[in-house]
Amino acid sequence: MNYSFSSKKNTSLYPPYEHDSDRPDEKPTENHSKSPSKILPPNPEKTPTREELEETITYFRDENSKLREKINAVSKEVERPNNDSKSNLFPPDFNSSFLQIQYAKLFEDFKSIQKELERVKADTNKQIKEQNEQIKKLEEEKQNLANVNKDLKNQGDNLKDNISKSNKEIDAQQAKYTENSKKMRNENNKMAQQIECLTEETRKLRDQVKRIQRPELYEKIAENKRKIEEQKKKEREELTKKQAFEKAEQELKKLEEIENQKANENEELNREVTSLTSEITQFKVKIEEMQNYNSDLSAQNGQLAKEMNQLFKLFNQSNVDMKDLHVKIEKLRMEITTKDEQLNNYKKHKPNTKKLTRKLNLLELDNEKLNSKNKMLEIQVAHLRDEINFQDKLPQSSPLKKPKPNQNKDGQINTQNTGNENKQKIGLNSIDFVLLGSKIDSLSDRLAKESEKTSKELEILAKKVTNLKKSHNSISKEIQQLKGRVSSSSLSKSKVSDV
Repeated sequence: MNYSFSSKKNTSLYPPYEHDSDRPDEKPTENHSKSPSKILPPNPEKTPTREELEETITYFRDENSKLREKINAVSKEVERPNNDSKSNLFPPDFNSSFLQIQYAKLFEDFKSIQKELERVKADTNKQIKEQNEQIKKLEEEKQNLANVNKDLKNQGDNLKDNISKSNKEIDAQQAKYTENSKKMRNENNKMAQQIECLTEETRKLRDQVKRIQRPELYEKIAENKRKIEEQKKKEREELTKKQAFEKAEQELKKLEEIENQKANENEELNREVTSLTSEITQFKVKIEEMQNYNSDLSAQNGQLAKEMNQLFKLFNQSNVDMKDLHVKIEKLRMEITTKDEQLNNYKKHKPNTKKLTRKLNLLELDNEKLNSKNKMLEIQVAHLRDEINFQDKLPQSSPLKKPKPNQNKDGQINTQNTGNENKQKIGLNSIDFVLLGSKIDSLSDRLAKESEKTSKELEILAKKVTNLKKSHNSISKEIQQLKGRVSSSSLSKSKVSDV
């Protein structure tokens, strides 16, 4: 079939016509106004969407249905004779094969579009599956983060409770420390008043002692002091350091008891000093009376020399007692300083090693002083033993010879010399020796007891200091743990907020 095509390109579904007048009016249908060129994208690289493909498919289905109707109509017209050629839309030489060719082309286009639609469906299903998997993963992560957030909230609440409890405990401890500090200050004031009283008493005793002192005694005292200092140096090297710390209330009670005991001892010492002064005055009167006698100078001079030795011993004892008073005053002062240091430690809530070492040194000095007292007493006892040995070596005919006292339970003294006057004088001297021995024994017992008490107190204080150090270390560790927990909780909360 030969058709004469126009210069224009045939883009319509109708066959070409020789004359434009014979061409039917091309009017779009009401239902399908869109063409496939408008529906499909112009770029072949760009994949069409599902909606666009569905629209093209519906368009081609409608066109196929129209073409089938036209083909059926043309076949019917070909079978029946049609005289009216002008009324027919197609030319007389038109053949239905042209419509079949166009239908085949449209069917091929339909297949290609259907394949693309299936491919697009498969791609969309894959994307939907991947997105669903991602959604599931995100939901799981969301649940995990929610659980982590709950755990962190619970930890934060627990930390807040622990911090509030620790703050309450710290406030309670601070209140206790303030109360104890007030009590300690009041008691320190009382101790200062007592120290002033003791200093006044010591001044009085010094005035009384100065009246009795002599240069020979000063030389002996200086030698004894040198020996004592050498012994102190040796003992300082041998003694080990100890730590001392005690609760305020217990220490105050002990100090009150010690102060009462010291007050009683001071009263006794004052009485003894007064008695010694009275005895010294009596001895001076006796010496003046004995100088008037010329016949009995030899015997009386020996007795007076012995009596002077006793007086010197009593004077040494008074000096030792004065030293004891000085030591006690220094102890009280050092205890006040230690109490002030303890108050500072309570305020700071931290152990101060320097202050503890000072306290230990002070306590060691006290022990050394007690040991020096014991050694002084030992020296005095040795001196008495030397005198006894000297008396034993003397012959019985010598006037310096003294009778030995019997060691009976009642303390009676037997004499061997004759004469009423000599018997009376010898009896007095032996009684003085016995009294001196008893006093020395009592003082040695007191010093031993005091040294035992101080050693026990040092052990108790060392134990308390170790316990306090342990408690302080445990508290510091708990505070560090709380800080670590708070920092970890803040980091976790910041991470959750970022998520």
